Amino acid sequence: MPDEVSVLSPVGSGRRQASVARIDYVRVNNAIFGTRSGAVSRAVQPLVARVAADGSGRTRLTQRILGRTVSIMHLPARKLIVYSVRAD
Repeated sequence: MPDEVSVLSPVGSGRRQASVARIDYVRVNNAIFGTRSGAVSRAVQPLVARVAADGSGRTRLTQRILGRTVSIMHLPARKLIVYSVRAD
C-alpha cells in the first residue's frame, strides 16, 4: 500500500456530481479501510459536503480516522474535490 492515496472528483451543482464524488471516496475507503470502510465513509461525508459548499477554495479539512490522515480540499477553479488518505 502506498503512503498516500488521492482521488480527484468532479464537483458541480447537480445531484449526479455529488454522487460521483461519493462513489470515488467510497472506493478509496473500501480499498484502504476494508470492513470498516462504511464507518469511515459516514464520518467523511459531512466533511466532503462542507468543503464542496465553499466556493472560495480556502477550505481544507483534515481528520485522523483509524490511524490515517484524511484530507479533503476543494479546487473551485478546476471544479474538483481532492480526497486523500495518508498513512502516518
